Amino acid sequence: VNKAILGADRVARDGSVANKVGSADIARLFKHFKAPFYYATSYSTISLDVKRGRDIEIEERSIDEVTYPYSLIAKDMKSRRLVSEKALEEWPPSESIVTHEPGRKQVRVFNPAFDVTPPQLITAIVTDVGILRPTSIRKLTGRKVMNMVKKRISDFGLEFPEGLTSLA
Repeated sequence: VNKAILGADRVARDGSVANKVGSADIARLFKHFKAPFYYATSYSTISLDVKRGRDIEIEERSIDEVTYPYSLIAKDMKSRRLVSEKALEEWPPSESIVTHEPGRKQVRVFNPAFDVTPPQLITAIVTDVGILRPTSIRKLTGRKVMNMVKKRISDFGLEFPEGLTSLA
């Protein structure tokens, strides 16, 4: 593998990209092996109002996605009589799993749907209006993006709709 191109869900003004969990780890591997790493997305995913990657709101998925496999292991152990019928009634015990700051004998489970790739791990962001370096995102304005869209439309021999002043 000599390069990677992944889709992107959101791009912040600093050039950080939010994408499915594991994307940032892939970017780190490519950086380590000095191979180019790209994101491909529509210009509409660039959020000029989100200053930094850490400001991107990350959706949390159900903690059941993390805990459910353990309940299957507990059921299997019971069926094979490796533990008593009374053991592991609920595994892991629901009172031990929290989504906030854990107390004594508790564990916090965080199951994010996305992670954020910092701009220094990204070679470029390929969009439908051009290829952008992560550092160039911060220089964009709504007007600049609109001009890029207009140019791209004219490259196809089409005319930009008259009276349209915003792409938001």
